[in-house]
Amino acid sequence: MVTLDAAELAAGADGPSTRRYTPDDLTWADDLLQRSCGRMRIRRGAIIDAAVLPGIVSLSGGVRNGLVTVMGHNEELELVAIAGEVGDPGLPQRLLQAAIDGARPDCRRIWTVCHNAEFSTQRMLQEHGFRLCAARPGAWETTRGRLGAGRLPERLDGVPIRDEFEYDLVLR
Repeated sequence: MVTLDAAELAAGADGPSTRRYTPDDLTWADDLLQRSCGRMRIRRGAIIDAAVLPGIVSLSGGVRNGLVTVMGHNEELELVAIAGEVGDPGLPQRLLQAAIDGARPDCRRIWTVCHNAEFSTQRMLQEHGFRLCAARPGAWETTRGRLGAGRLPERLDGVPIRDEFEYDLVLR
């Protein structure tokens, strides 16, 4: 199963650095995920706990400031959550690039699912070469109905959340 390759997670001495996500990061990660994209991620009708997955932690001056978590599926790597502290506009792009760079050599495809109201995520994915590979109209609404309306948000910044978009980056 594809996962992250530790050899690819080299840290820079002066600038931002990355390291593997460990169980010692869980309390911090839970707080960060709750404040940003949510710890429980919904995609393809399933709920995934992003905080218990393998991942990469971003550090700035030795202080944790971002996290990307992933799941391996055969020769594919799914990006489940990308979360960062407010104040560093380039952080999500660096986390995405760290996950791409950290994918093991046997990884053929990296993919992720976002919903229609996550405009900045969609833009970032496309800027990194990801392509829209699936659209599931009404998927979020269907999942909300199945799980109960109170468990999932209906809007993000005033935009109704209805659909799922899947993006992928084919590596070889």
